[in-house]
Amino acid sequence: MKMRLLSIVFCVLAGFVMAEPWPGWKFDASLKDLGIFLYSAKGFGFTAEWSDTVKDPNGKPTLKLVMGEQGPDPKNWNRQFLCDSKLKTPMGSTVTVTFWAKASEETEVIVQLAQHEPPYDKLSKKASKSVKVGSEWQKITMTTQVELENVKQPVLPRLMLGMLPENTVIYVSQFDVTVTE
Repeated sequence: MKMRLLSIVFCVLAGFVMAEPWPGWKFDASLKDLGIFLYSAKGFGFTAEWSDTVKDPNGKPTLKLVMGEQGPDPKNWNRQFLCDSKLKTPMGSTVTVTFWAKASEETEVIVQLAQHEPPYDKLSKKASKSVKVGSEWQKITMTTQVELENVKQPVLPRLMLGMLPENTVIYVSQFDVTVTE
């Protein structure tokens, strides 16, 4: 049984915008070097910036996500925060992702463990859950057994933020990811 651990540590990077991944979508590559991607559907937006002033419960810096414009007919997938992983997630392995989060107001965030390539499937039927996040730090842990074969580019995790109102702020800590084969 092998165990691999990945801790994603955030740092300050200059922001820039790359080509749209899908027509009408924005792709913010400001954190791309860390494997973090921000996708927004047309009419939706959000930003991510380093926060050295708001620390997680372990005293570490956090990433501040600020919800921007809220387009018509919002869907959960209209804003996506993706944390790419280079870890192998073979079928049958167990994946656990743990992180801390808090928000400017009580809200619901959908956390998924999925692949970052078509067809963007979740790693298992249980690899998605809705989490209430409020003004106090909350430790979020998600564990699933991989049911997909040949996952080339896992996203550990994907946060679906499309339903959040404009100006909602969410702070997230680094992500600890463990894969056990």
